[in-house]
Amino acid sequence: MENLPSKLAQLVIGYQWETVGEGRSDALVYRLLKPSLPVLYMKIESLGVFAETPHEAKRLKWLGTHTIGCPKVIAEFEDDLRYWLLLSAVPGTTLAEEVSLSPEQTINVVATALRALHNLSAANCPFNSRIDVKLRDAKRRLAAGLVDELDFDDERMGVSANALLARLSSEKPVNEDLVVAHGDATFENMLSKNGVFSGFVDCSRLGIADRYQDLALACRSIRHKLGVNWERSFLALYGIENDEDRIAYFQALDEFF
Repeated sequence: MENLPSKLAQLVIGYQWETVGEGRSDALVYRLLKPSLPVLYMKIESLGVFAETPHEAKRLKWLGTHTIGCPKVIAEFEDDLRYWLLLSAVPGTTLAEEVSLSPEQTINVVATALRALHNLSAANCPFNSRIDVKLRDAKRRLAAGLVDELDFDDERMGVSANALLARLSSEKPVNEDLVVAHGDATFENMLSKNGVFSGFVDCSRLGIADRYQDLALACRSIRHKLGVNWERSFLALYGIENDEDRIAYFQALDEFF
């Protein structure tokens, strides 16, 4: 890897680099391999208003002090242009890639993961991802041209981003059931090993938020991979009634991120 800061270069001598692709942010993600040593990951992102990797480092350091599986921050570095983050790997396979689990096992992993995270004390979480913050960020991203209307889910295809944001602003839930939320609780960001939840990745949006921020995106992943009938089973296993309006709201809000 060219132009790697010396502080990080010393830690990855002899590693083979594999491109994983882009994460949920615009960061470039690499898998680092070396015989007989644990797998590492490197994220590299250009600094700017919308850079998310520096936020992820702070959240991982906080989450790592609890009993929730997540990558460990090994090292980080930034200059005037870029930010580098070297992470440990979470054992297991993402639920998006997992093929050996039954639907029942899959929703059990998701319910277990989100219950554990949501049971952390929100009062002790220093990161704010409440609806007003999300709407503010959605407005900024829309103004910066970062919202792709052609990538909207089928339910909102053909709706303008401006109209959708106006609707979300006027219809936001009055009360928030606040928990420590992952913020992007999709199958790509939850891992399991031997059928047991092993950790979260891509935690740049973790913070205090309505629990349906996570439940809505988890339901979307369940619908896409397992079928719509498994959504209700998941919510029952998690231990909550199906609030279709709140699920629809947070799925619509996610179009801006």
